[in-house]
Amino acid sequence: MSDALKIQVRLTGGPAGIPPVLEIDPSLLPDGCLKIRFAAGYEHFRLVEQADGAPVFAWSDRTRIAE
Repeated sequence: MSDALKIQVRLTGGPAGIPPVLEIDPSLLPDGCLKIRFAAGYEHFRLVEQADGAPVFAWSDRTRIAE
């Protein structure tokens, strides 16, 4: 995928290992939700602010990957 198709998002909360700013494909943002695979699960973030800059997502919960 080309970098031109990515957008920058800001993250608040969540585990310390997730960077506060990410560049992602906008198709990964259905319904204002962002799911990031991290360690043995997924960290879930919800859109809380859409300002002039990058959209801001706040951590909401974590789910584990089923084995």
